[in-house]
Amino acid sequence: MSGPQAGRLTRDLKSHLRAIQTSERGIFAYCEGVVGDRYFYGEVLARSATASLWGYHVYAASEIEGFGGKRGIKDLIKTLKRKNLVSFEWHGKKKKVLFFMDKDVDCIRRKKMRSKNIFYTRTYDIEGDIFSFTNLGRAIAVACGVDVASVPASYRNGEEVLETRAVAWREWLALCVYSSIYKTNCGCGYSRASLIHSRDNSRLDTNAEQNFWSQLQVHSGVDSNTFSARKRKVLKIIDNLIERKNLRSIFKGKWLPAILEEEIRKHLSAKRFSANGLQAKILAAALARVDFENGHPASLAKNIEEAIRQS
Repeated sequence: MSGPQAGRLTRDLKSHLRAIQTSERGIFAYCEGVVGDRYFYGEVLARSATASLWGYHVYAASEIEGFGGKRGIKDLIKTLKRKNLVSFEWHGKKKKVLFFMDKDVDCIRRKKMRSKNIFYTRTYDIEGDIFSFTNLGRAIAVACGVDVASVPASYRNGEEVLETRAVAWREWLALCVYSSIYKTNCGCGYSRASLIHSRDNSRLDTNAEQNFWSQLQVHSGVDSNTFSARKRKVLKIIDNLIERKNLRSIFKGKWLPAILEEEIRKHLSAKRFSANGLQAKILAAALARVDFENGHPASLAKNIEEAIRQS
């Protein structure tokens, strides 16, 4: 979750590094955003026995002047490695630095950084992980101020909801993946929600879809055969992920609250509910109901424990 810094002081790099060196804590974690990342990873760290014993603190990269977002995390990794401050001792006290990043489509682009100190989201972004491992039905009920029974049963499983919406937008995801892999921006990238599907029922506008593919071909700067081969490669990636029931792994979780709001307003149209700021409330309620004791969050805590012990 990227976003503006609010109510949190920033420090220059030198002052920040001095602070972690002299801190009583032993674990320092850095994440991309400030909205839900720190809570999510803080809860994961709380389930690592060693992290709890050493003491830990979760920072957003933007708390250091000149850093912020994914680029900031990567720059920070390089800086701390160069200064030998990823795993070190200070006056006999062990210190360990961990990094948390959104996966985006780094796995497809083969751009994932490999290190026992670096952890990626399982889905495209932290929002996707939050929705995947929460009790989404209860989160929606809390956000809307209604009883759980008023929320359709189809919303109970967050992973299934995310996968269903990803498949419904598969054509848009193909355009986004092509744009990401081949660095061609024609307005059909991950920075925007689908412009070729209706928000209410995900109906595909085939003319709009074809127009974007035509624009990508023009801006790609390659011949038609090369472009066709690239497009086939991308479509195969999409098909393979659908077959494995894992298209949600490249679906941007930040898109889901707007989709859910549209659907929920229809489902609850005959019922009074709290509609103001619904998207933000859905995300906050979902975050508060993430199951950190099981599934991926629990596995992540174990991996963190192993990484700390290897220091």
